[in-house]
Amino acid sequence: MGASRRFNLFRRVAEPDILCAVPEDRPVPPFVVPPAWEYTGHINRDSSRSDTFDTRAVASAIRFNGFYLLHRSRIAGQAIVGRQH
Repeated sequence: MGASRRFNLFRRVAEPDILCAVPEDRPVPPFVVPPAWEYTGHINRDSSRSDTFDTRAVASAIRFNGFYLLHRSRIAGQAIVGRQH
């Protein structure tokens, strides 16, 4: 996985705490289609938000699936992002 890999982020509209991160050099998975999903921006692996990614989990998910699913949880008003199993 390249040091400056950039990911496009998609949010599930009906369940907004479910996100799908797709490397911009990979195709968007066929299940990520409007109106069920919407594009919400991008993230660079080396950005300040990169702590939301478990580097080994992301690398493994991308290698096998081509994308990375995340579930954002809320604890005491803070958004916490973690892996979805």
